[in-house]
Amino acid sequence: MSDFFNIVIPATKVDDLLVNCVYHTLKQTHKNYRIVIVIDDDYNIKRLFSLPNKNHIKIDLIKTSDVNISTKRNLGANKSKSDFLAFIDSDAYPVKNWLKNSLNIFNEKKIEVVTGPSGLPFPNKSYLNNLINLSKRSYFSSGLWTKRKYSTEDFFIDQAETSNFIIKTESFKKVGGMNEKIYIGEDTNFCKKINDFFGENKMFYSGKSIIFHKDRSLKNFILQRLAWGMYIDVEFNNLHGLNKLLIFLPLIGLIIGTIFLILCFKFINFIFILIILFIFFCYILFRDLSKFQINFIQKSICVFIIIVSNISYSIGNLICLTRFQKYIGKKIYRNSRT
Repeated sequence: MSDFFNIVIPATKVDDLLVNCVYHTLKQTHKNYRIVIVIDDDYNIKRLFSLPNKNHIKIDLIKTSDVNISTKRNLGANKSKSDFLAFIDSDAYPVKNWLKNSLNIFNEKKIEVVTGPSGLPFPNKSYLNNLINLSKRSYFSSGLWTKRKYSTEDFFIDQAETSNFIIKTESFKKVGGMNEKIYIGEDTNFCKKINDFFGENKMFYSGKSIIFHKDRSLKNFILQRLAWGMYIDVEFNNLHGLNKLLIFLPLIGLIIGTIFLILCFKFINFIFILIILFIFFCYILFRDLSKFQINFIQKSICVFIIIVSNISYSIGNLICLTRFQKYIGKKIYRNSRT
């Protein structure tokens, strides 16, 4: 099997995060690759070309207008004549063996995609960012995505994030690339296309194919969850079975809590029921967070983050039902990245 990779990095501007991403990407132990950066604003692009590049890896630039990330990935992929496409976000960076490990898996298994942890935080994270990341690792925050973002195990998978996604170029083209009409939830849609076209067990998750991804601030994480909630219809249409119900659990919890809160104004006994339910839910969250070596105060902060982020997500679900997200969804998501 040939081994030439095309690493596609969608970006908006040349900032410290993009520079850090390219810096680490240039350090791959596998040498046969090039980097394609699809970017809106190429001001100060010289910062990228002045990075250490002892292996003389070629860096290409595609200047775009204000298009979504699916379009940027397609632009980077369509220019490629490589054997593999490796997608990574501009606010992330890979380990040195990212490509080498993936190539070994492609050689060993009859698969179309290799993915891996996409939510591991930067090593120099702040105190609050550490707690935000731990909160995201809770099943009550990331749900089905918890294992798919943080696990160090190896297993077949049916959904993955395209922030850490390596696919055979011919396979990418066979399924028609990514849906450029989708602004959020494009990952789920793209993976469904792959599953429908190639069948089961064609996507493999490797705990060694690691990227590190910068966590948002608390405000931006809440905004991100709100934006994700606004596009729950995309997730619903591309999931199957019990997964279709599980994504509505935060909304169901919010509705039940709101009903009990309203009843409290008429029936005093419902106050005690509501308090008991809240304490019980917090107890479950504390038990779930016990897998991390953190103290009571840190767990309490994580519980707060999980509850607030789920409320934000649920409000996004309600906005989705009104179809109002088409007016504010993109703006809120963009604001969550700044």
